[in-house]
Amino acid sequence: MLVRIYPLILLLQAYCLYHAYKHNQEQKWFWLIIFLPLFGSLIYLYIHYMTRDNMVQAEEGLKQTFIPNYKTQQLEKALQLSDTFNNRMNLADAYLEDGRYEEALELYRTCSSGFDENDPVILMKTLRANYFLENYHAVIELGEKLQDEKLFQNSEERTGLSVAYSRIGDLEKAEAEFKTMDHRFSNYNHRLEYAKFLMEIGKFKACKGLLYVLEEEFSLMDSTSKKQNKPFIHRSKYLARQLQGKGDS
Repeated sequence: MLVRIYPLILLLQAYCLYHAYKHNQEQKWFWLIIFLPLFGSLIYLYIHYMTRDNMVQAEEGLKQTFIPNYKTQQLEKALQLSDTFNNRMNLADAYLEDGRYEEALELYRTCSSGFDENDPVILMKTLRANYFLENYHAVIELGEKLQDEKLFQNSEERTGLSVAYSRIGDLEKAEAEFKTMDHRFSNYNHRLEYAKFLMEIGKFKACKGLLYVLEEEFSLMDSTSKKQNKPFIHRSKYLARQLQGKGDS
């Protein structure tokens, strides 16, 4: 029996010695692991992995996995206990992630006051919530406030601004906004929305040209980049299929 598990003990011992060396542990741990390979290693693992903090973190991770909205519920409790800016922002972000856009928007509005009234991060999150609620005029108002912000220039929120212009029928501004983010080898979500916009307004030739450029860029990617951009590649192919049989206007 001992002969069978001995290789496993050696592996366990080697791992613990490596971990102790990497984390600059006290010399006593090295002696314990070397002279008591099995029990010394198990004691080392217990002390360094099964601490109260690690157990609490593991328990929290399990709760977040198996209890619906657990994270949001905890953030709601935190806000009830202490109504701070950070607690409101954290809960608003959780609501946005959960699709509770009205509640997220209300909290973002309470955060956007005083010194934080023109904070670009809060304005961008407020814009995102309004976009999901299809409050396109509010999206445009916020987007125009953010035009000079560096953080906004190549953001998903700016894509939302482009779409908002198109949804209210201001096609000229929509196209101008789309063009500002049409940069090669970047902004794939925005450029695909741009292609969709061009198809919707009947500019099929321009749409085909943009999709051709995107296809060329995707073909030049290595396997890792292709995997990372797989959703965009699929969307590009889907739009190309939709264009089949369309005119060349």
